[in-house]
Amino acid sequence: MFCLGRKPEALKHIESPTQRDWQTYLNGCAKKNPVLEAYKYLDYLNLPPVRTYSQVAEHFGVSRQRVCQYVGLVTKLPQDFIEWLSGIDSPRLLKYFTERHLRPLVGIKDEAQQQKMIGAIMSESVRLRQQSDSIR
Repeated sequence: MFCLGRKPEALKHIESPTQRDWQTYLNGCAKKNPVLEAYKYLDYLNLPPVRTYSQVAEHFGVSRQRVCQYVGLVTKLPQDFIEWLSGIDSPRLLKYFTERHLRPLVGIKDEAQQQKMIGAIMSESVRLRQQSDSIR
């Protein structure tokens, strides 16, 4: 695979990237931040003619359940955690912090238990970030 131009920052440490390296890089680029995705759905939901999750789902080409799951993230998790999540842009962390991985946190009703689980997830993210930094 030939690509013109500069190597992406994530591939700088590899002398001659293979096709597999490029594919891994491109797959990481495709990951979306679940909080930003949820805010996109909420913004559309707040437009005057839109009233239901079904209308939002139809507009974005996803299921109604998917809209509910994403919106649940930003409405049922602590605001400081949501702000922290919205700032993530590392492909490696985005691969870890998916909507599906965060979904169990939404179902926890006890705030103390939810905070404990969030702490565990954040410590795991620190470990992932350190691994990512050591590769470079």
